[in-house]
Amino acid sequence: MRIPSFAAHQCVAHRFVTKRWPLLLTAAVCAILAAVADSVREHATVTISLRYAMHAVAYLGLFLILTFAGERFLAWLGAQRHGDAASTGSAALDAGAEAGSDAKTTARASLLTYQPNVRQFLTVLAIILACWLPYVLICYPGVIWYDTQQQLMQWFGLPNIFTDGSHLSDHHPVVDTVVFGLFTQFGGLLGSRDLGVFSYSVVQAVITASSLASVVVFCRSIGLSHRMCTFALWFFALFPIIPMYAIGMVKDSVFMPFYIYGSPSCSLPSPVRAARCSGVRSILRCSSRWGCACR
Repeated sequence: MRIPSFAAHQCVAHRFVTKRWPLLLTAAVCAILAAVADSVREHATVTISLRYAMHAVAYLGLFLILTFAGERFLAWLGAQRHGDAASTGSAALDAGAEAGSDAKTTARASLLTYQPNVRQFLTVLAIILACWLPYVLICYPGVIWYDTQQQLMQWFGLPNIFTDGSHLSDHHPVVDTVVFGLFTQFGGLLGSRDLGVFSYSVVQAVITASSLASVVVFCRSIGLSHRMCTFALWFFALFPIIPMYAIGMVKDSVFMPFYIYGSPSCSLPSPVRAARCSGVRSILRCSSRWGCACR
């Protein structure tokens, strides 16, 4: 049995540090800042002592574990990029050769392929909306931020911190003020302005979920692994900050979906972007203009 030499171990360690020095440096900086924060919290000043040096070492170990665990997790998510197509092809052959339970298993496995078609888009959209539905119902009629209160007061001619109610101020985007005001006024026609706020929350949630669903399907179409797309789907569906932000009546939520629609194409290299996005340039251009107007 051959035992690796000390030089071989040194070579492996050197390659490890050379490839990952940005991660190591980031972890070290975060560990020092965490130790400094402990010192400031306890003494209201930066204190250099052996105790806080030990804090920094402990934080460094924790951050390194989290960093490399995250690195391995991302590698695992992307490991099936080249195997997915082969497994899909073999599953199709098996489905043609077998019947009964095998066909049912294949159908279940192909429910979420993330292929760029309407069926997969609607499936992803339905999953996201189903997970967001409790937030919409619990927060009925909706979430109105402080800035939105001022915009609604302007719309209905009430004195606010920017105007006396006689005109609209551009301190906040006027387009947003009009959108919020029209939805709220529509609710008043139905008998309650709360219904207008709720209608806005539902429409905003559907538009935002649609943009996120399109990102998942788009990423699969450019070669992202099935695992990574699944992770993205459930992150969008279950991370609570996203639905709470999506249903809020606030100026940032208005333009956010339109930037989401355009951002995937902007991240591609120019030749790929030109080949894949030539048919939707006008849509992206209109979305960008709308986003700029709302911001």
